Amino acid sequence: MFGASGFIGSYLLEELLGEKYNIIIVVKRSLADTRRIEKFFDQIKVYDMDQCGLGTPFLENKIDLVINLITNFGRDSASNNPAQIMEINVVLALKIIEEAKKAKVPYYFNIDSSLKPDVNLYAYSKNVFKHIIKNWFAKYIQIFNLQLEYVYGEKDDVSKFIPFSILKLKNNEELNMTRGEQNLDFIYVKDCVSAIAHIVENTESFSNQFEEFQIGTGKTITLRDFIEVIKSKLNSKSVINYGAMEYRKNEQMFSQADISKIKGWQPQYNVHDIDFSKFV
Repeated sequence: MFGASGFIGSYLLEELLGEKYNIIIVVKRSLADTRRIEKFFDQIKVYDMDQCGLGTPFLENKIDLVINLITNFGRDSASNNPAQIMEINVVLALKIIEEAKKAKVPYYFNIDSSLKPDVNLYAYSKNVFKHIIKNWFAKYIQIFNLQLEYVYGEKDDVSKFIPFSILKLKNNEELNMTRGEQNLDFIYVKDCVSAIAHIVENTESFSNQFEEFQIGTGKTITLRDFIEVIKSKLNSKSVINYGAMEYRKNEQMFSQADISKIKGWQPQYNVHDIDFSKFV
């Protein structure tokens, strides 16, 4: 498992450990913040790619499935660099799947995005990688491409809009945003990882060499309504200035997952049931 120290990765690690899988994680300690997952270190095998390289975990273990969650979103000035985004999301990802191919790993899970490629460089890089693995590596390894909708939950990075907004609302601070007309599929992180784990458990049910899934609730809500629910749940006194910010070029105004392919799984959480006071 690559990217286990991240927001979604840490929840997925806990979910899979609960299913009694033997898990190996590969981190880059020079960059990764492992505080989310240190409590699990006695239950897993950990490799540092800075020390051992990418090939060692495959040489020293019989690996049945690889999940790659390593991602550069390009949200801050330090990482918002085209070369760095492509280096992580395409080049490093290709090196990982190449090692999986050499080791004859039967299954590879790629964590993708529901964003359209022209929204930003992150979305474009994920689309580039998907097309490469679909048209080249799917000949050798069965690929499960998971397109995630808008995932939210505790322990997320405040560089993202939803955690940033929750922090503002908790502190009763003024919040500037767009008109909030985007109609989107927001999925709670525990539902997201339960969907992934369900697909992992049922890999043998799928026969195509390239299988694609949309991970969401299958329902939409406007961003404005979503923020208003959070504000109400927090009893926030914040003033929200809708329309104070312009939409981004190529803003994604609608996104809804088709979850019918994930047989036997349904989301369990609703935004109205979430305790946002525990966020951030």
